[in-house]
Amino acid sequence: MAMEATDKPPCSVFILGASGEVGQELLKAVSAEDKFSEIVLIGRRKIEEEPFTKYDGFFKVDHDYVVNSAKVAKQHGCKHFIFVSSSGANHKSKILYHKTKGLAEEDLKEIGFDRLSVFRPGFLLCNRRESRPLERAALTVMKPITSLFPTLMSVPTSYLAKAMVKTVLTPNPVKVEIIENKAVHTLANHDVE
Repeated sequence: MAMEATDKPPCSVFILGASGEVGQELLKAVSAEDKFSEIVLIGRRKIEEEPFTKYDGFFKVDHDYVVNSAKVAKQHGCKHFIFVSSSGANHKSKILYHKTKGLAEEDLKEIGFDRLSVFRPGFLLCNRRESRPLERAALTVMKPITSLFPTLMSVPTSYLAKAMVKTVLTPNPVKVEIIENKAVHTLANHDVE
């Protein structure tokens, strides 16, 4: 999931991953602002049969599509690119998910945007439209922890979307910024413990 804004408000924005859970919340948050003159949505539909293995498919979507889209955006004048990564992202990780997100982060840094904002949210809290039994089970186990320590390892997708919009609208001279889960809560103006 990526978002880009060009120049200063009012500005254009495109949302890559608009059909996903964060993308839907981001669309709501962006639409609520009067600072965007144009909103372009880019999403994908589920392909029934993919001609590559599960690993290749995951890497293609979470790395290749993101990085290639970012390159195209840069070629067309994108100055500020926002990428939703994951807590634990690390290009040296042995865990496929964290390694893929970390590699995408590293490759996005190489593109040379004026500003790159990388969000590393924890577990995304939302009412998913698709069935994810393992995720649902993890949420059940984590619920007491997320209730006691809401910023420790989870964030509602609506908070993430608000934090992303706030980041776009707030000037920052830092070329690459990493925004961890607790900072997402702070940016979204919600209580932080």
